[in-house]
Amino acid sequence: MPRSIVPRNVRPTGPRFDFTYAPHALMTPNRLPQAVVFDFDGTLVDSQIDFGLMRRRVVEHLADWRFEPDPAAARMILEAVHWARERLAERSREEAERYYREAQAIIWEVERPFCERAQPFPGVPEALERAHAAGLRLAVITRNSHAGVDLVLQRHPLRLETFVTREDVSQVKPHPAHLLLALDQLGVAVQNTWMIGDHPTDITCGREAGAHTGAVLTTGTCADEFRRLGADLVCDTTPELVDCLLTIC
Repeated sequence: MPRSIVPRNVRPTGPRFDFTYAPHALMTPNRLPQAVVFDFDGTLVDSQIDFGLMRRRVVEHLADWRFEPDPAAARMILEAVHWARERLAERSREEAERYYREAQAIIWEVERPFCERAQPFPGVPEALERAHAAGLRLAVITRNSHAGVDLVLQRHPLRLETFVTREDVSQVKPHPAHLLLALDQLGVAVQNTWMIGDHPTDITCGREAGAHTGAVLTTGTCADEFRRLGADLVCDTTPELVDCLLTIC
């Protein structure tokens, strides 16, 4: 059973941390992790992508291809697209790839205007610089596209060593392969890594890969949900979580 490692009233002032669970492979005291891997949208960057609109557009497109909405709608957006692609490939690889190109174009049509005006959350660039100065390797894994990430980073460069988008993997997070590819690129073992994000998929991905996990309350998921999923650490914002890691590790 998970256990509390620091009472919540230990730090009555300053940033609010919740040491929800003891990390499942707790690091040696005073030893920093080797890497921190972040989610992008909602964790580092305030993009406010309209995923409700994206889902409606994708489901409408599925109907155009004569798919019943219910089996696809039960899945996350990218998973619904891949599900339909696989079904189409059973009868025609050419049709499957044409459907997939159209679906990706729809997703990008929704994403692009949000990425064009997205910007880092306050304090994020400075927090990444502090982490880098402490010797941490920093990376991103995201269900966004290379083009979407580039639109943001061209205007707002961030101290990141590598990023792995949906185009780089056959299985996106919450599948652990997404995180493990980023760590392979960094050359860092998963047990020496924290996975940080604002969504349940980030915590699931990190835990299934074997990493420590931290959650931020920036986009609506409540602390209780992150506790239920087993997040090791919950903070209000990404800068607070980074500073917390630099303090406790």
